[in-house]
Amino acid sequence: MGHNALGMDWFHSNSDADSNSHTSTRRHVLATGAAGAAAALAGCTISGQPERETTDVEYSVADVDSVAVDGDDGETTVEPWDGDEVQILATKYAIGGTELSDVQVTRTVDDGRLSVGVKDTTGVAIGTVGGGLESLTVKVPSGVRVTELTVDDGDATIGDVAGDLALSVDDGTAEVGPLDGGVQIDADDGDIEVGAVDSVAGKVDDGGISATEATTIGDVEADDGDLDLAVANVDGPATVSADDGDVTLRLSPSLDLSVTARSDNGTVTVSDGVLDEVESGEEGTRGQIGAGTDQLTVEVDDGSVTLESL
Repeated sequence: MGHNALGMDWFHSNSDADSNSHTSTRRHVLATGAAGAAAALAGCTISGQPERETTDVEYSVADVDSVAVDGDDGETTVEPWDGDEVQILATKYAIGGTELSDVQVTRTVDDGRLSVGVKDTTGVAIGTVGGGLESLTVKVPSGVRVTELTVDDGDATIGDVAGDLALSVDDGTAEVGPLDGGVQIDADDGDIEVGAVDSVAGKVDDGGISATEATTIGDVEADDGDLDLAVANVDGPATVSADDGDVTLRLSPSLDLSVTARSDNGTVTVSDGVLDEVESGEEGTRGQIGAGTDQLTVEVDDGSVTLESL
């Protein structure tokens, strides 16, 4: 399928400038006198706080093979449902001089790939302006893959869907899984919790990554934060590293793995029975599980390394 402009024959919307509106709530403040009139001109209440408006919108999009979701600064949820079309539900907000119609939930389909996001079209305005999404929920039918999820400044939850997911978090948190596919993480400032997925790899600058269910790991890195990973397999050779934080790995006894772990300013602790033939030296602590076929390196600059049995 080529690029499609959204037409009324294949999506459903409500009735503001970009959609239908199921519910719309508006808080009005009665301003009296010259001070009240001035506040109204600036899009503010008499108390000086900007007026905030919200509305709920809903859309359906058909003929989609995959979905990419760009969340805003609220809560973003991606979940399954038993319908035939992708369903999108959002709560928009507008502040001060921004109108609700200026905040648009974008839906673009290109070659079967649906991209969902938000756009603020506020022009020149007096006083405080701004808008976005308080919440965004994308419901995905069976057979449609979710390939991207972006969080700007908020929280995201995705589970019980399929697809190899590229997860990007600028400032917020994400809970991922169960997911029929792997997750590649690129996070600036946030904490990522991963449940049952096929694989985990990626990087977080300021925050942590935890994989609570045993999975295949690739290269995983934290600049300022902790890593806690349950390891069933290694897409190796792989490196797990932290600059300023602790690394805990829970290793399956069924692995065939050679491990080298070191910390420049911290300790390396290996629980009893986790590794065979453990040796410690200038290059770190070495050992293996099974035949030691795959390679895993654990490197920490300022923090501790703990190896435990899964």
